[in-house]
Amino acid sequence: LSTGAWWPGNTPTRSPVSGFHSRVVSVAIGTVRNRSLLASGDSNGEIRLWDATTAQPLGTLSSTGGPVHCLALVPATSRRVAQLVAGDEAGTIQVWRLPDLVRVAVLPDHHTTVRACSTYLDRAIGRTTVLTSGDDGRILRWDPDDWRLVDVLETTGHNLSIDIARLAGGLVLATGGRWGTVA
Repeated sequence: LSTGAWWPGNTPTRSPVSGFHSRVVSVAIGTVRNRSLLASGDSNGEIRLWDATTAQPLGTLSSTGGPVHCLALVPATSRRVAQLVAGDEAGTIQVWRLPDLVRVAVLPDHHTTVRACSTYLDRAIGRTTVLTSGDDGRILRWDPDDWRLVDVLETTGHNLSIDIARLAGGLVLATGGRWGTVA
């Protein structure tokens, strides 16, 4: 874990955390109850959670579906506490409540590996959107208040990375594809 910005010209002020037993293949960072958190997922299905400021370990979770390819922190709202979302090799999306690390949902809706997870708190409407994409060529949109599947977008090869943001023209979805394209 490092503190300080990772921009050109800035130097991290802390050494990287080591001691993993396999490759770290996913990370997520965010704030929960005014505490900066970092989550990591590895190729053995282990998820670790730390205080991002002190590098103090906060807990370890296990994915039921192998390597954890994506992680996302879902911010708290007046309707729910913060949550951690993980997508794995088996096509399962798992959700844990933060900070107590209780699993609240297991969503087997992707048919193959889940490659990317993204969250977006749309302050204009006061709602959070969670997106997941997988090797099944689908982008799934979830409502994290009840983990109901809201929408499915079929894609062709655009499943390796995903993000969503509100820009001047409205909500924009960006995806990265396996053929060297962005849509």
